[in-house]
Amino acid sequence: MSLTKISYSMITGAEFNVLDFGADPTGSADSTAAFKAAIGAYNDTRSIYVPAGQYKITDQLWLGISKTIYGDGRGATFLNYNSNITNGGVFLTDAFCFIRDLAIINQGTNTTTSIALCSWAQGGTNGSIECEFKNLKISGFGYGVTSSTLPVNVPMTATLTNAQVYDSVYNNIYFNNCNIPVYLGGSGINGTTFRQCFFLGSTGSRHVIINGAVGCSLLECAFQSSTVALDCEFNGSVNISLKDGYFEPANGIFADFCPGLVIDSCVLVAENFTGISNYSFLRQTSASTPSGWTLPYYSTLSNCVLLSNATTSSPSWSVNDTPYNFITNTMNLYSKNNDMAFGASNNYIDVVRTLSNGYGTYRYHSDGTLVCTSVVTGSGLTSTGIVNLTVPFAANYYISAPAVSYSVIEPTTNTGRYTINYVTTTNSTAQITFQFNVTTAFTTAPNISVTAIGSWK
Repeated sequence: MSLTKISYSMITGAEFNVLDFGADPTGSADSTAAFKAAIGAYNDTRSIYVPAGQYKITDQLWLGISKTIYGDGRGATFLNYNSNITNGGVFLTDAFCFIRDLAIINQGTNTTTSIALCSWAQGGTNGSIECEFKNLKISGFGYGVTSSTLPVNVPMTATLTNAQVYDSVYNNIYFNNCNIPVYLGGSGINGTTFRQCFFLGSTGSRHVIINGAVGCSLLECAFQSSTVALDCEFNGSVNISLKDGYFEPANGIFADFCPGLVIDSCVLVAENFTGISNYSFLRQTSASTPSGWTLPYYSTLSNCVLLSNATTSSPSWSVNDTPYNFITNTMNLYSKNNDMAFGASNNYIDVVRTLSNGYGTYRYHSDGTLVCTSVVTGSGLTSTGIVNLTVPFAANYYISAPAVSYSVIEPTTNTGRYTINYVTTTNSTAQITFQFNVTTAFTTAPNISVTAIGSWK
């Protein structure tokens, strides 16, 4: 039976405590050598425990295979990276590693080249297979998590040829003030999942970059930064899933040549659409030359909410880009503003937005159709002669007046036969005036049901 959280280096099978190897929890002395000694003394039956405290780290910690290291929580155990070496970083992992309940903080000035967690293989070894990272805070690094040959001033000296990174899970990771929190790239990046992660205050061009990967997922994640040009970049990847996400402010997604992309059940709060000059959330081109587009082949956009500032230009989900007019499934989308444009050649399910005011109910359809319905009291119809009845539309129509139909709803209290004849109408984009000739009046004023169908864009 293993003991925990005390000095127990003589007990067979018990976990290692970094304090037994000389680590300083006050942060005054450099604890790098103590951590390396604890990792080097590890065997398959032991974990490495890091008690609450502040630990100064000045070099990379290579975990190797099947290593577990954990602390007392990301608000209690802090690994403060204090070095400015060009290939900076804290953990390099191989297969079956587990890192949890720690805060990994960059306190050096070389933030653009540091890496907090490297889920990649050291050249020629097994690769970062089935690793798990849980309940961590990663703050102040140029790259929070990376697994690629990305040249960041040679972030590690070993070659990354034949590196394999797959089936790893990042669960409840708090990324704070990193330049680009996540960069996954390369043909060996498969099956990586980020679940309930928080991307806050990112300072670079993206929160997440996934290039050339297969089967990666971002589930129940929150993205919040006003400085990034785009929230996510999915480039040349297959079967990427973004589900149950929250974006505030929403800055857009760049997805090029990504068959099987799924964006489902996300909330996008786009007050000003920072960095997107044409206010399109989905696009094929880069942030420097924004342009709307339709989704990649065999992709799905569904059950999402797009909220925007009504005082700004109307945003849209996507705009026609001729080479990319593939079939999309755009179900149950909602937009706060009066613009839900899609590629003109898209085959999509109709998107309906229904609102109401004192004049009645109005429905925006994604193909540009506007339907207004209202019920008004025909008080003038209780007298004979020519009667004019003006009905304002619940919303204004675009360019031309709509087609209008009406029906008379006879009150149950009417005691006699009535006779009214429609004469003419005066129609505009804002209202309609009916003219009736009443030969036999109602005894009680009836209601008039009016339906107008036209275009809102």
